[in-house]
Amino acid sequence: MKKNYKFIPFGIFGMFMFLFCATSANAASSTLYGLGTAFDQWDSNSGISISESEVSGIFVFEKELSYNGDNKQFKFTLSQGNWDAVDYFIPSVVDYNGNVQLISDAGEYDMTICSQTAGNLEDHFWGINALTNGIYRITVNTNTNKLSVELMESKSSPLYIVGDAALCGWDPQAAFELYQNGNIYTYTGYFNQDNEFKFLTTHDWGKLELRNGNADASTNEYLDLTAGGALALKSGDNEDYKFKLAESGNYKITCDIDAMTLNAEKITYQDAQIKYPALYLVGDATPGGWSTSAATPLWRQDNEANMFTYSGKVQLTAGNFKITVAPGKGFDNSYFYFKDASDEGKISTDATDDRQWTITETGDYTVTIDLNAMTISTVKDVSTAYNPTDDFPGVTIQSVDKTINISNASGTTFYLYSVQGELLKKMLINTSLQQLSADHLNAGIYIARLSKEGKTKTYKLLLK
Repeated sequence: MKKNYKFIPFGIFGMFMFLFCATSANAASSTLYGLGTAFDQWDSNSGISISESEVSGIFVFEKELSYNGDNKQFKFTLSQGNWDAVDYFIPSVVDYNGNVQLISDAGEYDMTICSQTAGNLEDHFWGINALTNGIYRITVNTNTNKLSVELMESKSSPLYIVGDAALCGWDPQAAFELYQNGNIYTYTGYFNQDNEFKFLTTHDWGKLELRNGNADASTNEYLDLTAGGALALKSGDNEDYKFKLAESGNYKITCDIDAMTLNAEKITYQDAQIKYPALYLVGDATPGGWSTSAATPLWRQDNEANMFTYSGKVQLTAGNFKITVAPGKGFDNSYFYFKDASDEGKISTDATDDRQWTITETGDYTVTIDLNAMTISTVKDVSTAYNPTDDFPGVTIQSVDKTINISNASGTTFYLYSVQGELLKKMLINTSLQQLSADHLNAGIYIARLSKEGKTKTYKLLLK
């Protein structure tokens, strides 16, 4: 029997097929939830909701990203629920540690949907390159399955020296931090001849490192003090080439991350060994509290008259503190200085009684340590001293997770600082209740300050 076929006009048929393919090829979601280090959340039941932009299916957010051990900065789910019952939005390809795709400061990346139900579940994340910490603007387009990245503001990215050429040795947790100024890192310290050194991006092995990138580095050549050397960002055991110096002595090492070069200058005016690039304050009197990972650095002063002076201005509160030379070693007492048993103006390595210094009044202090004389001074800055009379009666600043609530502070200027003293936010408060989102900041301790007509008040905030 002859069958009769009815043909759909091409225009309608084409439109139908277009809509079908468009629906199948992307998520086109109206909800999106973040997981990973950037969101401080790993449970798919409690993913962090991301607001949809004015364009349907497009989500835009800003986050501060800091390179760390696993570097699993973020991925997404399209809904909240048990891990085996939700769809995940992840990188289409991974290029780091087998589970991370590294993003650049300006790039676009393909995303893919996976799930346990579909049988293609992968625990993949986006991450950042070492030494590229900063505030990033992330755009997730669920209409096209594209992720776009823009670096809004660079942040401090630590770099550490390790090796038997330096006095820290090969213990990565004891590795000394370099001083950072933009993309220039410097370290001044004593080096042993013929021994080797390289640079770590975390206090751990197995992560990205800066190694000797010269073509004949495999021959274990000496660093040329005139021409300098080349840096190479490497991981794993291959091409683990290191630097070494032909003569012992104090050297100033400079790493230029933009040019990926290393230069060394021998210091001829100082014979005694320079041991530490910085000393660190830790304790409930300090901005970072008792967290050694948030210890407050006092950098060595480049003063030819005394190369062993460490100084800095620190906002201290009533409480106690002590001094460590290696925050990565935690509370290993062999890396600490303590208050001398008979003179609080002296420091000692005798940890018998865990003697600590006491701050009785909140304020800005200039802390100076002289490792030659083994002395310490804490001088309060009277020009910005904390006024025990409350100049802001009724004002409160509280943090709830990543939201900062400021009450009864209309007419004041609000400042938010990192524990290192870096200004993160400044704004005029013009309402009786002001709420600030701090979603782009990492969890940790921050310093808030209010100012009006020459008067100030300081608060310590814990963002979770």
